[in-house]
Amino acid sequence: MKLDAPESRALVGLYSTYDPHLSVDLHTTNGSHHGYHLTYAPPLPPSTPREIDDFLRREWLPEITRTVKEATGWDMYYYGGARQARGNREAGWYTFSHQPRYVSNYIGLRNRFGILGEAYSYASFEERIGISYWFTREIIEFGFRNAGEIGERTARADARSIVGDSLGVHFEPQRSENPVTILMGETVEEENPVSGQRMLLRTDTQTPTEMYEFGTFRPTEWETVPSAYFVPAGMESVLNLLRAHGVRTMVVHEAPENLRVEAFEIDSLSTSEREYQGHQAQQIWGSYGPPQLADLAPGSVMVPMDQPLARVVFHLLEPRSDDGLVAWGLIGDFLVEGGEYPILRAVAGPEPALSFDPDSEK
Repeated sequence: MKLDAPESRALVGLYSTYDPHLSVDLHTTNGSHHGYHLTYAPPLPPSTPREIDDFLRREWLPEITRTVKEATGWDMYYYGGARQARGNREAGWYTFSHQPRYVSNYIGLRNRFGILGEAYSYASFEERIGISYWFTREIIEFGFRNAGEIGERTARADARSIVGDSLGVHFEPQRSENPVTILMGETVEEENPVSGQRMLLRTDTQTPTEMYEFGTFRPTEWETVPSAYFVPAGMESVLNLLRAHGVRTMVVHEAPENLRVEAFEIDSLSTSEREYQGHQAQQIWGSYGPPQLADLAPGSVMVPMDQPLARVVFHLLEPRSDDGLVAWGLIGDFLVEGGEYPILRAVAGPEPALSFDPDSEK
């Protein structure tokens, strides 16, 4: 989301230029014990278009799970790890984060199909390569057979406006309606034949275990998607970031007399003392004030929300978003307790009729 690294900017630049319908993000798990050779995940943000989420969960992922099992005898399932109850957390099978900072999640917010694959870290190197190969192969085979529907679904997601919708800005794991059967596994300790160090290696033991699954998320706080955001001319770093994501922006010359906007009034502000990835996370509390007539300074930039990347824009610019500008501490110099969040938003409705320079559209 913050696009600090040149590799991140290059990857997102590829998405904007080439616009693939599908991205597969391959990894190895970080040590969770289970009985699967590979675990996977579709995009996890609740605001992922339903055209993407439904097709992945109901057809694409179930089919490749069956075909890989038939070809190899190896089991796959949704990514997660078994956790014990602690404090307010229930015991269960938990996935990772909903935040769009993760590649497959971000792809979903771009209205495209993103799939995460995690080969089991305690499988042998040969088996990790084997399962990753079969996983990727069957994804591509399915995509080839269903190319028409994949194209139609992404086109529908691009064309559908989300202006006026309520989307989440904070979330919590959602428990499955009923317990599911998770295959738990075992490991043995062996000597690594190359390094001589001790390592863990999976066995063929699989123990079916009933537990609740926390594989999706639900919003705990919502905001309404406006028809546009307005970024002050002085916030060049924000504008550059939006354009690096491929977001369409327009320089406003003159706002119409009837344009009404909302400003987020900051009641309180917190800044993390601990630095993470070169940034100190922030969070602000407050609420949007009553609509007011717009007083836009010359050179202000409109970010219209009737565009395919509206979901990315929403998660970047909403002040309470848990993975946006504020959360990453990217605009701390503009935030003051008792002041206003500097980015205004239009009252939800039709796109404002603004005067802008067509040559300035990005």
